[in-house]
Amino acid sequence: MAETHQEEELATIVPMKWSDLMLVAAVGAVAGTVTWGIYWLLTGYLIPRFFCGDNATGICITAPYVYEGIALIIGGVIGLLGLIRLRTYRPLLIVLAVIISLGGLVQVVGVLTWYLAALASIALFALAYGLYAWVSRVRTFWIALAATVVLMIIVRLVLSS
Repeated sequence: MAETHQEEELATIVPMKWSDLMLVAAVGAVAGTVTWGIYWLLTGYLIPRFFCGDNATGICITAPYVYEGIALIIGGVIGLLGLIRLRTYRPLLIVLAVIISLGGLVQVVGVLTWYLAALASIALFALAYGLYAWVSRVRTFWIALAATVVLMIIVRLVLSS
């Protein structure tokens, strides 16, 4: 009996359904909500009440940057767990790209009223998760990484202007 060996030809891009992309965007919206909520709680209620008092100490002046970092890390962990649960391709790359590209966003939208800031944060995190999940589908890691870095630079430039 002759055995035939068929080599499976792998596609250059991992397939992703639109419903999967919408679920990834929903995970991004949850991560954006958590990130904004933690930042809002830290800056509005917890730290000023316990540390700042009436005078502007060093911790009160530099605190928003630290609070945003804490909020981004916690939101990123929640987003990573959600992406792993959805079995998304390269979830860590997606989360790291979102954290790097949207760093500083919470302070930018923080000047808006609380509900507009929350809405902007949720929408931008959902879009970013969807964008980076779509780009990370490329099977060759180095190409996916290069495309992700280029997109991160573009997003940072757009948000900083």
